[in-house]
Amino acid sequence: MSQAAVLTPRQLLQHAYGLIEDPPAVFAARWPRAVALLARQALEASLEELWTKRGVKIAWASERAQLLCLPVALGDRRLAADAAVAWSGLSRACHQHPYDLPPTAGELTGWLETVDALRRAVEGSR
Repeated sequence: MSQAAVLTPRQLLQHAYGLIEDPPAVFAARWPRAVALLARQALEASLEELWTKRGVKIAWASERAQLLCLPVALGDRRLAADAAVAWSGLSRACHQHPYDLPPTAGELTGWLETVDALRRAVEGSR
């Protein structure tokens, strides 16, 4: 049995930016949700990487609980707050509801920038 390739947060974000810039026809109106899913996966993978680097065993906790711990672990309260807002927006965008509009490219780009800032902060941490 072969293992599936695991994408890094950077790779996930590259795919997300690619979908915003030039969505393939096959994604038609679905590309915003695909971008949101990739971005949320990148955010969650960055959190997982941070906890691993810190030696914190918190994977059992929900993402919401992990985000509550993020300001102290990251040492950047503003970025932690922005990451929590981005995660919430991305989570809403990942779930299709009959009368909800998908997020705009501007909203998605803002969330992607936050996730990328978190990724860079985690990569630079010890």
